[in-house]
Amino acid sequence: MATIFHLALAATILWPDWLTSTERGLLWAALGVAWLTGVAWSYRFVRQHTQRSQHRALPDPFPQAIHAYLAGNLAQAESLVRAILRESPRDVEAAFLLATIWRRRGRLDAAEKLLRNLARLDVAHPWLWEIERELVRVAQAREEQASESLPTSENESLPSGEPSVRECPPGHRAITNSSNAMEAPYESGPVSKAA
Repeated sequence: MATIFHLALAATILWPDWLTSTERGLLWAALGVAWLTGVAWSYRFVRQHTQRSQHRALPDPFPQAIHAYLAGNLAQAESLVRAILRESPRDVEAAFLLATIWRRRGRLDAAEKLLRNLARLDVAHPWLWEIERELVRVAQAREEQASESLPTSENESLPSGEPSVRECPPGHRAITNSSNAMEAPYESGPVSKAA
């Protein structure tokens, strides 16, 4: 741009006969367009730099999401992770944490779908082992949900309020009730082996 400016200045002041007035006008117009383009690019660069610095000034929400998750505040953790994923949809760590939160909240179908989609991403390659482990945990949670929804034969056979004895370590007996379970030692003491 400096070269165009010097050329236009020389053609206008030093050697006015060197270029026609139309050529000088085109040269100054090209200089004006180049200058305006530079101003626009500079404005855009400064604006992006300001946005980046403001973004860096904000606290990173991922550690806050981890803290909320570990504290058991799954709703807050989910909200923070969703905000992260709105900014960076391919953030593997945030998506993995969201799937874990969904598993813990009982949204097993959504967790499994997210984990399977996550496993397809190239950027998730270093996380494949963890993703597979989480898929196993989702399957285990499904089995637990299924077994909790099925009535057990022990609970069906006993009327409400009647105790039953279940297997316990030697020297103890367990009395289970529909409302609670207690372990009581044998009245005669622990069983001893005879020599």
